[in-house]
Amino acid sequence: MYKARFLLMVMVALPSALFSQDFDLELGDFDPCSQTLDLSWEAFPDWPGGVDHYEVWASVKSPASDFPGPAALVDSVGGNTTTFSFFAEDGRQHCLQILAISSEKNDTVRSNQECLEVPIIGFPESIIINTASLIPENGAFSGMVELIWETQPLLPLGSATLLRSRNGGDFEPIAQLDPTFPFYFDSLANAHLYPVSYRIEGIDECGNVLTSNRVTTIFLQGEVNDAGVAVLEWTPYENEYYFDGLEYHVLTDVFPGSIDFQSPQAVYPSDVLMHTEQPDPGGPDDGTNCYTIISEPRLERNGFFFFNTTTFSNQVCPVADLAVFVPNAFAPDGANPEFRVYSPGGSAINFSMRIFNRNGSMLFESQDIDRGWDGTFNGKPLPSGVYVYFIEIEQGDKPVLTKKGSIVLVR
Repeated sequence: MYKARFLLMVMVALPSALFSQDFDLELGDFDPCSQTLDLSWEAFPDWPGGVDHYEVWASVKSPASDFPGPAALVDSVGGNTTTFSFFAEDGRQHCLQILAISSEKNDTVRSNQECLEVPIIGFPESIIINTASLIPENGAFSGMVELIWETQPLLPLGSATLLRSRNGGDFEPIAQLDPTFPFYFDSLANAHLYPVSYRIEGIDECGNVLTSNRVTTIFLQGEVNDAGVAVLEWTPYENEYYFDGLEYHVLTDVFPGSIDFQSPQAVYPSDVLMHTEQPDPGGPDDGTNCYTIISEPRLERNGFFFFNTTTFSNQVCPVADLAVFVPNAFAPDGANPEFRVYSPGGSAINFSMRIFNRNGSMLFESQDIDRGWDGTFNGKPLPSGVYVYFIEIEQGDKPVLTKKGSIVLVR
């Protein structure tokens, strides 16, 4: 696979100042991972006493020069050795030659000269997850997470595995990433339920293992307390390469609707993870406020600064518990002529009220919280006495509120 990526050029022997040529040198395969080139040559046979040792000589030409530099001794090997592993600096031309020294050390012969051009070789040194952010789906923020990642330098990996941890649990592999595509969409993250962490483990084309930084999404929770105040709390955004600019912007809109990025409700420093406010119902429809946290930190690694990243939390739409007041008596001919349910705050999605006499016969039914009972049955006034009510109220995803009791009709 490496031969397809790295260009090797074996050139014609060049004139040399190293004595006369008497035996052959051959260049073997170049390994870009170790940047080594295998040299082999034939043993020189013509000396009765044999060869004492061989010397490896090399000259180097840089891209800025038209001619190679002077030959220099690289190393020596024994007289019975005819191979050598040569380290070839990338981005250079290397011209190599072997010198044989006789056992009496009074005679020398040289091999032919072979030259090799080594291109600039590069492999990723690190994997960086720039951001992990929830993204809107069908107009609302679901639990889907978008990851943006890269290598430094920007060179491809052999393989990359994405690992995920939910709510502080163990990391588990979830996907094989395309090393050439810097995005991944985790549709099964469920990051609207808890914080989710990610890291990437990659292997470069030489088999070296690289591990990315850890990144954790922002998880937002919210409720409306008994005083009608919206209380928001969120987990911190975590990125091991975070440098500065980590602030939390509280964004709001009336659901359904679009988020207003230009007018945050509040901006907090990185050590503040809570926001409170009195919700604005948003107009005559008495809508529910929805909130999202956004942060745009800048990353840094080994002195190299990355662009500002953007990450979103999940979206929450806290709903106040329905405050319900049920009177215990009413006077159709007096100041409170109707028996009805009063809800000072919140809004009901489904409502049902039924009125019964002491024998269990239903006298009245309403599906409208604003429509009460006037103390009649089939248009005729009922006498004073004790009657029974049964009320059911449903609000959002909260449990159905059930109330039952007795009411006194006074005439």
